[in-house]
Amino acid sequence: MYALLGAADVALTEALVGTLLSTTLYAIALRSSMVFRLELKAGVELAPERRELLERWLQQAFLRLEVISPAKNAQAASPTKEKPVLTDPCWATCSWLVAQR
Repeated sequence: MYALLGAADVALTEALVGTLLSTTLYAIALRSSMVFRLELKAGVELAPERRELLERWLQQAFLRLEVISPAKNAQAASPTKEKPVLTDPCWATCSWLVAQR
């Protein structure tokens, strides 16, 4: 339609702006929704200095920290759904953050 009206420059500009805008908005939405959820064991609390350290580390990867207590997680879980088991070795490296006080 733009070519028939002799406005090829307007068509190109509209396509470029639309592509750039949609890509930028997608990247912003993706970055803002990234959350690192850390579930604590029953009776374990995350010390404030360890929480600050973990938040600084995660901030470099543009992640937010969300600490989940076992009581809060038990209320949210359905009775028929089993909790996933974390067998990834990298979780063991973070255990000192919550295990030591």
